[in-house]
Amino acid sequence: MAKRKTSPRTKRQCDFENAMDIIDTGLELNGLMRPILGPPNYPNFKYGYGCDEAAIEKFYQFQPKNVLHILENLADIYQDYKKQRLLLNDYHNAIEQDVLLSRSIMQAAAKELGNVEPSDGKPVLQNESEMNLFYNYLVLYRSVKGRRYICDWVKKHPEALNKNNEAVVSAFVNAKFAVLRLDKNLTDGCIQVVDVVSEKSYLLVDKAVNASQREGCFFVCSLLDMENYAMTSGGGICIDGTSNCGKAVLTMVAKHREELRSGNPDNGVKEIYGYCLCNGALARSTANYNY
Repeated sequence: MAKRKTSPRTKRQCDFENAMDIIDTGLELNGLMRPILGPPNYPNFKYGYGCDEAAIEKFYQFQPKNVLHILENLADIYQDYKKQRLLLNDYHNAIEQDVLLSRSIMQAAAKELGNVEPSDGKPVLQNESEMNLFYNYLVLYRSVKGRRYICDWVKKHPEALNKNNEAVVSAFVNAKFAVLRLDKNLTDGCIQVVDVVSEKSYLLVDKAVNASQREGCFFVCSLLDMENYAMTSGGGICIDGTSNCGKAVLTMVAKHREELRSGNPDNGVKEIYGYCLCNGALARSTANYNY
């Protein structure tokens, strides 16, 4: 999965380490290393989740409203993606200076998602992949007094926007919650996908997802529309719709689909992200810095 790339001894890693005083990593406290099936020490954790098999089958059979025309210049598209990804990484790094070191914001968000240690109120994040998902929720979806964090941050920091990054930053600010069915691997890190939320087909550029060869699986992410192609905000959850956890997530998607489509993702994203963070869905995921 595409992640934010920085220099050796990455800025992203330094931010993660600097935030450790307000986060429990799962390595420090007994009982917080979470197995795939989930931790008993989360009071709101749902071990089982009723699955809507009919809705899941529809997601597999779903046909998009638009026709995707695969362009011949995939190598050129990949090069543009790489450029935009690095520009977005720099923008992420600027935002993280504020959001990841705010104790009150992080603890409030963890309480909402459920990945909180009851004894001290700290968020429980056991690797960088979980941090990426948590960051996405904080910045793109969590609303305070009707305002998303990213909207306020952009307004307060006009100096971070320039003619080089304005296209990708605009796409990031307007990113949509998406559940992509991975239909066909193509060349140059490209994948033909269908978003079962928006009912649209996209050309996704993501070298790591492409290399994982997960055709037939689903990818939960925040999607940036770059006109000729799409990219993620950085991070995501690849799920197998035939697994118990995958069925649970897809059932949540079906439950909240109309809200997600209408631009009101709050409840759906909160339940899906919270379930994945508390259920260890990203426990074995690693960050990718190879674009």
